[in-house]
Amino acid sequence: MFWWFPEVMAVFGAPSPQRQRSMHWIRAFETVPCQRGHCMISPAAGGLLDLIAWLHERGFATDVPAMPTAEEAVGIIEPMMEALRAAARVHDATELFLAGQSLHVPFGEAYSVRQVATCEQHEARGFFPVVEAEPRVRLLGPLGRFGRTPVGPPTPPPTEAVPVDEVANRWPTRPAVSSPTDAGERPLAGVRVLDFTHVLAGPFATRALADLGADVIRIQTAGRNAGTSANDFPYNVLWGRTKRSIQLDMRHPRATEVLRRLVEQADVVVDNYSAGVLDRLGAGPAQLREWNPRIVTMSMSGCGADGPWEKFVTYAPTVHALCGFTALTGPADDAGCGPGVAYNDHVSGLVGATLLLAALHDRDASGLGQHIDVSQLEIGTWLSGPAVVEHLATGREARALGNRDPWRDHVVNDVFRCADGEWLAVTVEATDLPAVARVIGHDVDGPDAVARWAGATVAADAVAALQAVGVAAGTVQTNRDLVERDPQLAARRWLVDLDSDMIGRQQTDRHPARWYGAAGEVELAYGPAPYLGQHDFEVYGELLGWDDVAVAEAMGDGLVG
Repeated sequence: MFWWFPEVMAVFGAPSPQRQRSMHWIRAFETVPCQRGHCMISPAAGGLLDLIAWLHERGFATDVPAMPTAEEAVGIIEPMMEALRAAARVHDATELFLAGQSLHVPFGEAYSVRQVATCEQHEARGFFPVVEAEPRVRLLGPLGRFGRTPVGPPTPPPTEAVPVDEVANRWPTRPAVSSPTDAGERPLAGVRVLDFTHVLAGPFATRALADLGADVIRIQTAGRNAGTSANDFPYNVLWGRTKRSIQLDMRHPRATEVLRRLVEQADVVVDNYSAGVLDRLGAGPAQLREWNPRIVTMSMSGCGADGPWEKFVTYAPTVHALCGFTALTGPADDAGCGPGVAYNDHVSGLVGATLLLAALHDRDASGLGQHIDVSQLEIGTWLSGPAVVEHLATGREARALGNRDPWRDHVVNDVFRCADGEWLAVTVEATDLPAVARVIGHDVDGPDAVARWAGATVAADAVAALQAVGVAAGTVQTNRDLVERDPQLAARRWLVDLDSDMIGRQQTDRHPARWYGAAGEVELAYGPAPYLGQHDFEVYGELLGWDDVAVAEAMGDGLVG
């Protein structure tokens, strides 16, 4: 599976040629067959030169220079990938995965369900807690780890109804927290977020907070304003919207004091660096709470803040491989196919935003903040959750079955080419058979009957006819269908147009939920994505009291830049 993302660029606009070269080099992923198993490989992240040296030592990639220049980057992508494919054929998937990670490169073995259930990282973090009941069952752990209010161990389901008064006494009474939406305000009006995130999962989480009215301040540096963090890269345009951008080089001797003054006036600090990065910069969770006991902090690392994999580098395809999602979502008996989009990044972003809302709610009642440790690997494992839980309970190991549902034996669960060349997706339960028979004009004895009818029917008409009788059906839509032709998304005003000083017209998707107060629907916050340092003068003046001369001097000194 070769993972790319031209789809988003086709709709929202492509970056400059320079950024395209950077993008191609950073974002080439492929799941390849190994001597045993499959491994997701990528010549990416900080260990690229070490990876080239590793290949050279083994006689691979001899036509790839040891220290490629920016001009050589595009030309060596395919030779590099071919070398990695060749290396995979003579290496065990586990060996290749661990070798890549030792070089700080985001490789990931395509784990089976059994491997996920026995993963050493999950075992070290106790991610499969036991429900003490008969029979004993192991479940998945929490989606995030709260430092001050941890989630307790799972309990067996009740065997009988519990009286209402007993339920009420199980939790301490907390003071009521007022809802800004009651007065028509945005839910997070007055909340300030310091955003150290990059790429997708973290920026998506903080974008959701910005939608809800939080003042999200991205803390960036000119040196890291490249690749997915560049102004003209689609990621910045899509997931940087509505935020403010300032520059602060945390390596500068004065940076810690500047950050302290910002933290004292903030409610949330979020990062998705590798575990421990902010600690090494003198801005770890413990230090931030010392500066501001009410601060809520969240770290969204690849595999969590502890365990044998805490230093591993991951992108969404890495997590897909390691959590079993890749092995479960392709054609039958093809463990190397998997999803072609950064699904786990999007899920992690929404989960991260939800965890922060929970911590803020608790902070409003208790007056105290706390740290949230988020493992994107653990969130990804929830995507494979039913398969993993069943394996833990029964030993059964689910495998990829293409369009077949591994849990239920549907009469039909597939996609079919229609008369107009479009594809129809349909799921037919046994109870649906009489209704489907009426629609297609004869009995349904299996997928072939639906295939013949679909082949003679326009896709939109097929969907309308099946939906009219309560059968799950829909067309297989492209990104352009979603943006330009989907009537449901259009009716819900899914897209919003923004005026951007950086790119002109910016079209972006709205928040994934609607919010209502006593006065009706609350209009959420939508603003264009900022360019690097766009709000340096504004934020430092507003929060630190610096005049323009002081900001300019900080820029000249390298503190702001």
